[in-house]
Amino acid sequence: GSPNVVSVQDVCHAPRDVTGLHTCGFYPVADFHYQSKLVLVWGSNLTSTNEEGEICSLLLEQIKGGTELIVVDPRQTELAKKAKIWLQLRPGTDNALALAFLTVIIEEQLFDKNFVENWTHGFEELTHHVRDDTPEKMAPITWVEPDLIREAARLYARSRPAAIQWGNAIEQHISTFDTVRALASLMAICGNLDVPGGNVQANEPSILPLGKLVRADLFLTKWKEMIHTYHHTIPKLMTVPPAFLRKAMLEEFPYPIKGAYVQCSNPLLAYADSRMTFNAINKLDFLVVADIFMTPTASLADIVLPAATQFEFNDIGHYGLGHGYILARPKIVDPPEECWSDIRILNALGRAMTPE
Repeated sequence: GSPNVVSVQDVCHAPRDVTGLHTCGFYPVADFHYQSKLVLVWGSNLTSTNEEGEICSLLLEQIKGGTELIVVDPRQTELAKKAKIWLQLRPGTDNALALAFLTVIIEEQLFDKNFVENWTHGFEELTHHVRDDTPEKMAPITWVEPDLIREAARLYARSRPAAIQWGNAIEQHISTFDTVRALASLMAICGNLDVPGGNVQANEPSILPLGKLVRADLFLTKWKEMIHTYHHTIPKLMTVPPAFLRKAMLEEFPYPIKGAYVQCSNPLLAYADSRMTFNAINKLDFLVVADIFMTPTASLADIVLPAATQFEFNDIGHYGLGHGYILARPKIVDPPEECWSDIRILNALGRAMTPE
């Protein structure tokens, strides 16, 4: 078998999770189970991506209860239309905008002095670091007017508790680590870190850890063999970033990739640079795709396996995502006889490839 499981973890949750661990010791998620005075929605389009049917529903209930919104998004989303302030930033400039927020709040003494004195390290260094990152300096970079940046920063700092609901969008560029650190610092100095209605450490229920579920103890050396280990990525990254997979397929570094099994993914459409992805896929000797549609990637496959939809098998939602809960996802109908769930296909493949 292969040691490589490829996923978009590098642009989905992992940057916030890992950087949160570096900055405040945990992954700070918005606490929507307690009424917030304000929610700063940063690169998160919840009305179109209602994760598990839960997060958006909770936020909309907050809004009905009087919670105000600031929305940071290049597009005028449905939440942006409901917002008191909409910051239409230039894509990829989240870090510059977050630094401008910090500058205003520190310069105008709007931070939570008690929290800063008792629970933070390096505040003086942070003050020195951001002192020149004024809204006037960042406006040409972010395309957001200085007065609007100041108004939004003041509103966030004065609204307690306030939560930052951040989305995958801030993980789609090379400044992710700095952006997440800046936003976590923003939560902290305003006294909104680890408080009800702010951003909290959502402790997982008492369930089997992900590592034990997949029996990672049986593959102790697997991480040493995975493609991204040769690129010196962080140990916590459990899956291979697609960019490193394509490099291996095209350049045979660190070793050749001859075959692939694809499920729940359409790389030809979803990966950056479709032409490069097309060339990489065509170098494979063998490709199998399981999907519910004949996608562009499936059309290149040697074998296509018809998959069941998410409504046609029992599943567990939110497992391992760090939001503090899991959900039952019971099936609604049975799938057609020839359509199998992804987990059933994987189990069948595992049995077929494992000696008795």
